[in-house]
Amino acid sequence: MQQNSRSFVRLFLTSLFLFLFLWEIIGSEVRENNHLTNLWTEYEKANNDSVRMIKLMKLAHYYYDFLGDENTADSVSEAAIEIALKNYNPNLLIDVYNLYLESNDLIVFNDKALDYGLKAEQLSSETVNRRLEWRSCNNLTGVYLSRYDYEKALRCSNKIQTIANSLDDDGLRVKSYIAMGKANEGMNLKVQAFRHYLDATRLSEKLENKELKLLCYATLSRFYDLNNLSSKAALYKQKQIDLIKSERPVDSNALYWCYFDIQTITYSSGSNRLNATKINDILDFAYRNNLERLRDYEFSIYRSHLIKTKNIAVLMDVYQTKYPMEFQRLRVEDELMYFRLKAYFKEENNEDDSAFYYFQKSEALVQMESNKILQSNFYSRYGQFLMRQEQTDEAIGKFQESYTLAEDASYLQYMLNAAGYLEQLYEEKEDYKLALEYAKLSNALADSIQDLTKKDKLIILEIEHEARQSKMLAEMDHRETVRRHNLQYMAMIIAIIVIFLILLLISNFKIPTWVFRALGFFSFIFLFEFIILLADNKIHHLTHGEPWKIMVIKIIIIAMLLPFHHWLEHKVVHYLLEHKLINFSAISINRLKGYFKSGDGNHTDITESEIEDS
Repeated sequence: MQQNSRSFVRLFLTSLFLFLFLWEIIGSEVRENNHLTNLWTEYEKANNDSVRMIKLMKLAHYYYDFLGDENTADSVSEAAIEIALKNYNPNLLIDVYNLYLESNDLIVFNDKALDYGLKAEQLSSETVNRRLEWRSCNNLTGVYLSRYDYEKALRCSNKIQTIANSLDDDGLRVKSYIAMGKANEGMNLKVQAFRHYLDATRLSEKLENKELKLLCYATLSRFYDLNNLSSKAALYKQKQIDLIKSERPVDSNALYWCYFDIQTITYSSGSNRLNATKINDILDFAYRNNLERLRDYEFSIYRSHLIKTKNIAVLMDVYQTKYPMEFQRLRVEDELMYFRLKAYFKEENNEDDSAFYYFQKSEALVQMESNKILQSNFYSRYGQFLMRQEQTDEAIGKFQESYTLAEDASYLQYMLNAAGYLEQLYEEKEDYKLALEYAKLSNALADSIQDLTKKDKLIILEIEHEARQSKMLAEMDHRETVRRHNLQYMAMIIAIIVIFLILLLISNFKIPTWVFRALGFFSFIFLFEFIILLADNKIHHLTHGEPWKIMVIKIIIIAMLLPFHHWLEHKVVHYLLEHKLINFSAISINRLKGYFKSGDGNHTDITESEIEDS
C-alpha cells in the first residue's frame, strides 16, 4: 500500500512538472507571437518608406538577437534594402546598409555584409556628414574583423579614430579605441590592444557614460578571459553587472547575458564548478522571455561542462527528465549533437551496441563539417569509447584521425591528447617502436606548448604592468580632481566669509533698508546652496544615481533647510539693522592723525575717555 502511494505521488509530481513545463513553453510562444505581432502591426501602419525601413530593421534585430533566427533576420533586412533602393536616396541607402550590418550575423552572411559595408563606406565618403562616415567605417571594421582580415580592420579603425578626433567627440573616440584594440588583438599585438582598451575605459569613466562603460567593461572582460586571466575577467564582468543593476529599469536581458558570461569565464578557467542554481535561473528566464539564443547558448555550455566532467548521468537527467522538449529540438536543429548525446546515453546504460551505432551515425555527419577542431574532438571522444570497448585497432584509427585534423588546424592541445592516447595504445599492443615515436612526439608537443605558455606568461606580465600603470594614472587623475575641487570649495568658503563680513560692515552705515535686506537675502542663498552642494556628492553616491531617490532625499533636506533658512536670515538681518556692532562715528579721525604723528615716537594707547572727549 505504501509503495503504491509513493508511486502515485511520483506520477503526480512528474505530471505536474510536465504540465508546468508545457505551460511555460506555450506562454513563451504567446509572448513571442504578441511581440512579433506588435512589430508587424507597427510596420503595416508606417506611412512612409523611411519609417517602414526602420520597422523592418527592428524586426530583423528581434529575429536575430532574441530568437536566434539568422535566416529570417536576413530576409526581413533584404526587404528593407529593397525599399531603400527604390527611393534612390543616398542617405536612406547608407542608413539601411548600416542597419543591416548592425542587425545581422556578419559571419553567416559574410560576403553580403562586406558588399553592403563597402557600399555604405563609399556613399558616406561622398557626403559632408562626418558622423555618418564614422558609422559606416566603424561597421566596415566589424565586417573585416569577422573575416579575420585584421590589417584592413586596423586601417579602418585608424580612419574612424581620425574622424572622431576631427569631430572632437569623446564618445566616438571610446568606440574607436575599442575597434583599434580588436584589430591589434587579431594581429596578436596584445599589449597594444590592451592599451587601447584601457584608454577607452579611462575616457568612458571620465565621461561617466554608462553605455560606454558597459561596452568597455565587457571588452576588457572578454580580453582577460581569452588570455587566461579569469579572475580579472570575472572582476570586469561583475563591474558590468553592478552597472546594469544600478539602472532603472534594469535591463534584464543584458543582465542574464552577463550571468551567462560569468559561467563561460568559469568554464574556460578549467575549474569545472558551474553554479547549478544559476544555470536553472538563466534557463528559466530564457524560457519565460522566449530568448532562444540565450537558451541555446546556456544548454551548450552546460552540456559541454557535463561531458567534460564525464557526468553523463546528470546530462541524461537534464535532457530526458527536466527538458525533454530540448532533446527533441536538437533532433531537428542539430542532428549531429543529438546522435552524439544518444551515443553517450546508450553507453551510460550499458547498451554498447546501440552506442556504437549512434557513434557511426555521428561520424557520417561530422565528416560534412568544416570545423577541423570540432572533428578532431569528435574522433578523440570516439576513440576513447572504443578504448573502453577494448577495440584497440579501431581506437588507434580514430586517434590518428583526430591527430591529423588537429595538426591541420594547428591545435597543439588536441595533437598532444591524441599522441598521448596513441602512445598508450601502441604500448598495450607491445608495439614499442611506435609507442616510442609517439612518446617523443608527445614530449615535443608538450615542450612547444610550454614555450607558448612562457610567451603567454611574458605577455600577461606586460598586460599586468600596463594595468598597474593605468591604475596609477587613474589615481593621479583622481587626486588632481580632488585637489582642484578642494581649491574650489576653499574659494567658495572664503567668498562666503567675505560676503558676511561685508554684510556686517555695511550694517553700520546708513543705507536703504531694502538694499541691506537684498544683500542679506543673497548672502544666505549663497550659504545654503553651498551646504546643498556639499551634500550632492554624498547623496549621489548613497543613491547610486537613482533619480527618484535623489529627489526624495533632496525634498527632505530642503523641507528642513528652507524654514531654518528663512528664520535665520530674518533674525540675522533684523539684528544687524537694529544693533550697530561697530560704531564708526565714535572714532575721531583728527585724533587718530595726531596720535600717529606725535613727534616723540612713543605711541600711547587711546583711552575710552579720550575718545569720548574728542
